[in-house]
Amino acid sequence: QEALLAACFLAFSWEVAYHIRWIATDGILMQFGALTLLCTIVAYRNPNGTRWFYLAAGAAGLGMGTKYPGGLLLAPVMVAGFLQYKDLACDRLILRLSVFIGIALVIFLVSTPAVILQPVEVLRGILYEVRHYASGHAGHTVLPGAGHGWRMLVYLSTSVFSHFPIIALIVFGFSLIGGIALIREDRGMATVVLSFPL
Repeated sequence: QEALLAACFLAFSWEVAYHIRWIATDGILMQFGALTLLCTIVAYRNPNGTRWFYLAAGAAGLGMGTKYPGGLLLAPVMVAGFLQYKDLACDRLILRLSVFIGIALVIFLVSTPAVILQPVEVLRGILYEVRHYASGHAGHTVLPGAGHGWRMLVYLSTSVFSHFPIIALIVFGFSLIGGIALIREDRGMATVVLSFPL
């Protein structure tokens, strides 16, 4: 029931539907993000979940190939891997986590061959986007810092979940309650789940 409710929030989100209609890779990245988190959670909850970690790392690599900031999807994979294998000897732990990074990088390179075949053009494109994001998108931007953080909070609490601010605030409130409950019930899982958004 919880999974169905979560899927409905996503499927019927006016904000997601509105954004996905633009020519942007954000919707695809969101799907790889969900897949990465699903595989990571299954791996974390399963003592023999190494294959799930491999799948999570692969999904993170595809996310990074979709949009470069998607490389941050490796954060929950690495956090969960560390928590799952922290009792191993240090060298074996580092090897295990390095394998996850390696899988993500190989999948990234296979799905984004321009990085190898046209590195100068890729670097030029990345630098263009860095300047583009720094200067604003056709005047639609905010200054970094507290003002930006405040606007993000307002957006996340009153717009993301519904076109109607009251409904959005109610769902946002439930999200906060769920986050607090997760922290109280399982700090390890909370660390895994919250590592990406943080």
